[in-house]
Amino acid sequence: LHNLDDSRTHLRPRLHDTMKSTLTTLAMFALAFGGADAGFTKYSEMNPTGVVTVDQVSGACPAKYTSGASNIAISYTGFPVGETVDIKLCFTKAKISERPWRKFVDIVAKNKQCWQTAELAKFFKAGAYVTDENGDGTYTAELPVNTAPSEYTIQVLSKDAGGGYSQFQDSKNNNNSCSIKTEIYNNLPTNLVGVQAFFTVFSIVVLVAAYTYDKAKNA
Repeated sequence: LHNLDDSRTHLRPRLHDTMKSTLTTLAMFALAFGGADAGFTKYSEMNPTGVVTVDQVSGACPAKYTSGASNIAISYTGFPVGETVDIKLCFTKAKISERPWRKFVDIVAKNKQCWQTAELAKFFKAGAYVTDENGDGTYTAELPVNTAPSEYTIQVLSKDAGGGYSQFQDSKNNNNSCSIKTEIYNNLPTNLVGVQAFFTVFSIVVLVAAYTYDKAKNA
């Protein structure tokens, strides 16, 4: 009996640890599935209302935005008061044509049309607040340095208190919005660009000459 009591006493801490681990695992699953509501919302299930605008800069729409150097001024109106919004940078329809890796998917989290950077970032900005009492907001976003040179629109999705998306709109549906055309940032001075081009051409010439000489020598 004494040995049986000792065995029970020894098992109690292990049983407690096992139960604690199980509860922790269940809690993590609950958080994971609870937080997935927004990402797995479908566009077809939401109300596409409101207005999204890519604003002018100094009275005019920029001809080009430079990755890593330009900011995009965004404004949105007609969104639910007090909710936060997620902002996405999306390829235009012309720029996803015959490019299956950029295809539109109805599920927000899987929509490759709005995975805009080399790391396939899914959000341009997550959690920008709708601060005005009438549901309007503004946000100035820095264009990431690894953004591919292409053409884009801005998509805004409103997120309710439960973490699910309730509404979305895209700047492509606003004729008063500026278009977004991006280019790669080149921080080399003009004279160094010329030097770089010279050595690139020179290297090719040397390689061709070496190959021709080697081939003639072994003929």
